[in-house]
Amino acid sequence: MTTPADLHDERLGAFVHKSYWPGWEAELDRNGEAVVLVVSEADADTARALLPRLGGVVEDLTSVSRAGIRYLVDQLSTEPVAEVEYVEAYTDLAVTDVVVDATGTVTIHFSDGCGEHFLDGYWPSVSFDAANEPVSWSLEA
Repeated sequence: MTTPADLHDERLGAFVHKSYWPGWEAELDRNGEAVVLVVSEADADTARALLPRLGGVVEDLTSVSRAGIRYLVDQLSTEPVAEVEYVEAYTDLAVTDVVVDATGTVTIHFSDGCGEHFLDGYWPSVSFDAANEPVSWSLEA
């Protein structure tokens, strides 16, 4: 077992161990916006083994997040969705956090930039399988 100071990835940077919960965080600058990268695992060795999974999602974050947003729009719509609705959602929803857990499941959290889609203080998240296909969503507070 390694110490908390030992978690670093060449592509993703240094991860800080969070003492108030079992996990690690790093910050990514994405087009001037901060995205928090989270490894939800206390043990540094186990967390390190999850970094390639997280790194793969970060490398393809635009397409993975768009797939998640498209999934959200489809899941929340009661009628067929017009392409313009997806485009609006791509603009309105922004990635805030990318989380990988001990199973390798990645969850992306989104903020509602315009405040029209979700109540204040709530945000959607989408979970992805190993192939980066969206599999579920939840509303967080």
